[in-house]
Amino acid sequence: MNFAFYIARRYLFAKKSQHVINLISGISLVGIMIGTMSMIIVLSAMNGLDLLMTSLYSSFDPDIRITPAEGKTFSPSGEQKKALEKSSFVLSFSEVLEDDVMLMYNENQHFVILKGVDDNFLKVCRIDSMLSEGVYFTSNTNPDRGILGVGAQQYLGLSNPLFTEINIYAPVKSGTLLSPENAFRRRNLTITGVFDIEEESNTKYLLTSLDYAREIFQQETGISAIEIRVNPEYTREKAAENLKQIFGDSCKIKTLEEQRESFYKVSRTEKWAIFLILSFILLISSFNIIGSLSMLIIEKQQDIVNLQSIGAGKRLISNIFLTEGWLISWLGTLGGLLLGGIICWLQIEFGWIKIAAEGNFIFEAYPVSLKISDFFLTGATVLGIGWITAWIPARIIVKKYIQNG
Repeated sequence: MNFAFYIARRYLFAKKSQHVINLISGISLVGIMIGTMSMIIVLSAMNGLDLLMTSLYSSFDPDIRITPAEGKTFSPSGEQKKALEKSSFVLSFSEVLEDDVMLMYNENQHFVILKGVDDNFLKVCRIDSMLSEGVYFTSNTNPDRGILGVGAQQYLGLSNPLFTEINIYAPVKSGTLLSPENAFRRRNLTITGVFDIEEESNTKYLLTSLDYAREIFQQETGISAIEIRVNPEYTREKAAENLKQIFGDSCKIKTLEEQRESFYKVSRTEKWAIFLILSFILLISSFNIIGSLSMLIIEKQQDIVNLQSIGAGKRLISNIFLTEGWLISWLGTLGGLLLGGIICWLQIEFGWIKIAAEGNFIFEAYPVSLKISDFFLTGATVLGIGWITAWIPARIIVKKYIQNG
């Protein structure tokens, strides 16, 4: 057994002549443990929120979205479609045509994006699972049916939206504002359901059949996008790289994270900001290690003299107290990681911490997700802080007493 470790362990668990040293050492250990536990819990909670929002977005946004590099629409070739059908990384894909329209119901108006989708859309995005009321439309038998977001419903004042008919106005390509009656194409649409995902999608979109969209936008062949669901055996990034080989520079290919780039940037920034704040708090709480080691070194002056007399050098004596400080950090870190992991696991399994009353929110229990990378990152950070705070008294104060001794 390493001599420095053996002596440090004896010093750590042995009863001191001054009880305050034991107290400060205990406070240091508990402080590190609580700080480490807090970091794991907070990071896991942030992971849970990210996963929740990703699951919400994925019910409307595809894994990968292909759009034209220029203009609003494009017409994929037969070879490109065959390549998608044969690709092992593509589970399913759907053609989409969308543009801005104005909705009108009685005297209420609201601008949205009308999104026409084909019959494969539900294989790509499970928006039918996010319906707060009603049912998803069937384009085969009723092309003039659609679903809209709960935000758009509120703007239009639809108290009973199901099977209510609304007016849709789409700009005519050849129309002119000098002749308003010819500037817009007017059609009716029957609402069969209302979806509730998140604020932007809820107020921004109206979904209907691709045939309806082609008719109102006077677009016979072109589409706005191809939306793709990626085979779970592949990552979105890997699939996007393969798709670039099929479509080249003529199209933009964006993964789910790139479609919601601002959200994921903010989420990552918040996570790192919280991590840095908690690290700073841990650094402050670790100063107790400096106090406990300093008092221990003062108490063990005679031991230092005895060790020197039997041939122990400055480096060995410094390592004894450095090791003791790091033992406090190790015990606090391991205890914090264990407690944090247990608390998060209990929340995942039993959902004890509620965020809303039953039925009033999209989820009741606060979402939590454990990541092994967070454990390694937190452990390395706390141990690094512990080593720094143990090094100060071990190197500086010991050196002082060795010189004076």
